[in-house]
Amino acid sequence: MSTPQNEDISTPITLIEQFPLNDIILKTIANAIDEPGMILDFQGNIELLFNINNYYLNENLNRKNIFEINENNEFLKNIKIIYDYLISNQKSMQVEYTSEKNNEYFQICGTLIENELLNKKFIIIKIKDITSIKKYEKQLQSAVHFYEKQSFALNEAASISITDRNGNIIFVNDKFTKLTGYNVIELIGKNHKILNSNTHSKTFFADLWKTLLRGEIWKGEIQNKNKNGNLYWIESTIVPIKNEDNEIIQFVSIRFDITEKKNKESLIIHATNMSYLGEMAGNLAHEINNPLTIISGKIFQLERDLSLNNLIPEKLNEQFNIIDLSLARISKIVNEFLKFSRHSDYEPLQSICVDHLINNALDFCKEKFRTHGIELYLSDFISTQIRCKPTKILQVILNLLNNSFDAILNLPDKWIEISVCENENNFVSIIITDSGLGIAEEIQSKIFMPFFSNKSNTHGLGLCISKNIIDDHKGIIQYDVNSKNTRFIISLNKN
Repeated sequence: MSTPQNEDISTPITLIEQFPLNDIILKTIANAIDEPGMILDFQGNIELLFNINNYYLNENLNRKNIFEINENNEFLKNIKIIYDYLISNQKSMQVEYTSEKNNEYFQICGTLIENELLNKKFIIIKIKDITSIKKYEKQLQSAVHFYEKQSFALNEAASISITDRNGNIIFVNDKFTKLTGYNVIELIGKNHKILNSNTHSKTFFADLWKTLLRGEIWKGEIQNKNKNGNLYWIESTIVPIKNEDNEIIQFVSIRFDITEKKNKESLIIHATNMSYLGEMAGNLAHEINNPLTIISGKIFQLERDLSLNNLIPEKLNEQFNIIDLSLARISKIVNEFLKFSRHSDYEPLQSICVDHLINNALDFCKEKFRTHGIELYLSDFISTQIRCKPTKILQVILNLLNNSFDAILNLPDKWIEISVCENENNFVSIIITDSGLGIAEEIQSKIFMPFFSNKSNTHGLGLCISKNIIDDHKGIIQYDVNSKNTRFIISLNKN
């Protein structure tokens, strides 16, 4: 097919001349880059500026050589450094530049490319604002530093272990090995049962595991046994760790050695118990004095009737019955006193009727109340049973009754009322009210604190220890702020 002689074939040549291939390639490269920057040839000439504004560089620098520009610009200084590096046949380089004036950060990247079509090498310069990244990095570094300091402090202070879901140890820190006496090899893969002191019941650990497997944090005090067989106390916090599917995969235990604290508490409690025993011994004298007087009187009557040969069988049986009842009362009081005097820290939980507990407590103070003219009012006690350590609850009731005695002894109107009620939430409440006019509002928040007392002749531990006992039973002891008289309420779970 022939070409017409008049056909103009110059148009393609004109287009190429109008849009040189060099510019087309460079603009194509520039359009693919989001950041501001430039393209240099191998002689340092600026072939193209793209996305540049006067903040970075003067826009009129296009087609100039970077080494001929006298402008004092930190961007240009860094670009020259990159250029010098890349013309020695290196592929890429990047530098970071900080603008102290505006506290901004920039990353300047240079890449060497070779275009085979043009048979020419170019250096592509990109300027990226990394201020937000740098600020985030600083925040991250600060957080990491803070975490490291916290971790160091925690490792120095606490005994830490991590177990799998089955309770097998997978990590311990140095504090843990020092506290237990076992080394890491002896502990990894083992269960914490290796530290069991047999102090706590199976129910104690069953409740612990129920709490953890519900995904809840468990906190409490545990007595353990180290490798040498020595007992020690820890205050423990155990945290379940879950995966992205909300499944428990591990448990982290953080423990603090509280052995010294517990030893001091034991000494204080022992001293307090001795004080209670002293008070109870005084009450004991009051309580057994009356039946002893009755026995003494009956024996005198029997001796007199015997001397007068006036022994009547019916009357004799009556006298012996009275003596038997009086001896039985003395025996009961003494037995309760002996129970209380024994070490009862590890007394097992028992089911016992509330009325039995209250009557046992009254055996130690009823006569003292009568002697000092204190009226005692008792409601019809319900026969509901509660699960508790009877001797411990007896101690709490006695403490409240003795507090009432001391508070109202010199009042003109002296009475103490004891009542019991069963609540809907499966709790039974023992309510002790006396004729006192209540506790001053400014000290109500302090009454359960150790060593606090508004009486000069007491140690200030009675209510504190009572609260600890009730807390141990997962119950509540509280002062009733709404009562016009002094009233304390002990609430204990029936189960």
